[in-house]
Amino acid sequence: MPSAPPYLQLSLADAGSEVHMLRGDLLGIALPSTSPMGVRCWIEEPAAPVMEIEQEPARAVRTDRWLLRATRIGQARLRFECHEDLSPASPRQVEYTIRVD
Repeated sequence: MPSAPPYLQLSLADAGSEVHMLRGDLLGIALPSTSPMGVRCWIEEPAAPVMEIEQEPARAVRTDRWLLRATRIGQARLRFECHEDLSPASPRQVEYTIRVD
C-alpha cells in the first residue's frame, strides 16, 4: 500500500513565508472566513507553474481551506486576497513563496 504524500498546513500567521516542497507534496491553506456577512478570501495567483489546486474551500465555518499539490520543479508566488464584505477598504494580500524541488 503506497504511503500518503507529505502534507504541510499554512495559515494567515505564515503569510510572507517561503515554503519548500517536493513534487507530489500537498499544501493546505486555512484562511479566515466569516461568511456570509464578513471576510472572504479568494485565490488571486495560484502558483500555477509549480502547483495545482486539488480542492477549493467548502466555505467551512470561519475558515476557507484550500488544498494544493506541488506538481513541477520551480518557484512561484501563491497569493490570496481577503476582503470584508461591504467594506470600502482595499483587499488584504496574503502571499507565500512556493519552491518545489
